[in-house]
Parts: sequence; structure tokens; C-alpha cells
Amino acid sequence: MHTVGHHLQKKAVGAETHNKDAYARSAFNRYYYSAFLTIREMLASLDSSWTKLNHTSCSEVLNGKVLKQLKDARRRARKKNDRTLVKKINRAEWSVNELAKTISTAYGIRVVADYEQEEHVDFDETARFALRSVDVTVAHDWEKNTRTHCIIVKSVWDEIHA
Repeated sequence: MHTVGHHLQKKAVGAETHNKDAYARSAFNRYYYSAFLTIREMLASLDSSWTKLNHTSCSEVLNGKVLKQLKDARRRARKKNDRTLVKKINRAEWSVNELAKTISTAYGIRVVADYEQEEHVDFDETARFALRSVDVTVAHDWEKNTRTHCIIVKSVWDEIHA
């Protein structure tokens, strides 16, 4: 998905004026899906019941069940005076919050890109563009950033569920 998004990003920059908007919207859409699928894959690896989560459920699971289990594990680690694990859990919680923020922002932009055609994509002279003030460079990084945060969460999850 990410590769397709990047291809569409480049097409948007080089496209004729009347096609720029469509390519740009499609790039945002593919960047969203690359982040969404990365997060959903990670969540499915944590709990098989999360394999088929829909778009809005990802944030709910991250902010709900995943954070709750991490907080419970941190409480147990504190009782055992395991400072190393507490630090890891704190980092995983931060990553969960970042994942939830990213997927929420990305989903909002995807909805605008797909359904709110009256909102135009803003192109600048530096071969960049933005939709609702979200720069394509930020969208381009959604997948890489979510992958990094997913690795952190998965690592700590595996440790506390070993």
C-alpha cells in the first residue's frame, strides 16, 4: 500500500492540473491504508479476536483493552520493583498513544480525501501538497512510524504475556 501511495504522490506532483487533486487524494488514501493494515496486523498478533477489526475499532482497542493490559502489567511490575519492565511498559504506552493519534488523524484525512471533494488539496511550488493542513510528507511517514511503534508494543506485550 505504501509503495502505491508513494507512486500516486509522485503522479500527483507531475500530473496535469485537472488530475492533480485525484492523484493526491488517492495517495492520502493509500498512506492511510498502509498505516491501518500495519496496526491491525499488530493487534491481531496480540489477540486473534482482533484480526478483523474495522477502521474505528482500532483506536478503541488501542485506547481501551491494550492500554488497560499495559497499565495492569505496570502495576504488577511496580509491585515486583521491576524498574526495567516499568520503563518498557511506559514506552509501550506512549507508542499506543502515538498509534491511536496517528490512525485517528489518518482516518480523518482518508474520509476527507474520499468523501469531501469540495475540500481541495493545496499544492505548493516545492512539489508538496496538503489536505486539511496535513502535509503529504507526514502521511508518507504514517506507515514507517506505525511500524516502529507496533514493534515496541508487540515486544512489551510478548514480554508481559510470556
